[in-house]
Amino acid sequence: MTEELIQVDTRINVIDLDRQMILTKDNININVDACVYYTITEPCYAIYRLENMRQAVSQMTYSILKNTAGIFTFQELL
Repeated sequence: MTEELIQVDTRINVIDLDRQMILTKDNININVDACVYYTITEPCYAIYRLENMRQAVSQMTYSILKNTAGIFTFQELL
């Protein structure tokens, strides 16, 4: 049986996220552009527990952006 070697890039990686519409605390829609820099610190976790690492990082970032912006008013974000 042949074992396949999987390589994981542990350098700093970048994902340019699509523009997201986010609702602020005072119910105003804003468009947010974001860029995420991340480093894989647990290669085994990235390989065996996640099907698509980049998609997981993107979805987590969208959730964090929406939750964080939602606790501020529009004026506070400016």
